[in-house]
Amino acid sequence: MVATKIDSGVNADQLRSLTTAVAAQLGSASVVILGAEVAAKPIVMIASGSDAQQQGVRAGELAKIASAVLGGGGGGKADFAQGGGSDATKLSQAIHEAVAAIK
Repeated sequence: MVATKIDSGVNADQLRSLTTAVAAQLGSASVVILGAEVAAKPIVMIASGSDAQQQGVRAGELAKIASAVLGGGGGGKADFAQGGGSDATKLSQAIHEAVAAIK
């Protein structure tokens, strides 16, 4: 599992590409949760490999949890999802909450 906040200036497409690339490198058991502030808004991107999905880890569910912390909404499919909100100060907390939901 990789779960972290990206502090460098990335855009949403770059964050999506990074999330999928890291997940591909880690393999089918991977869960990748990346967050960043993009255009002054916090966003999270989550990927869940097929083995992780079989264990009940759904990216869409994790995105909903993380984005609720951020004061927004999110969702997606079992393998990839994204979310965002308005409170960038809670980005680290949002990532932490998504990780906690896995355990």
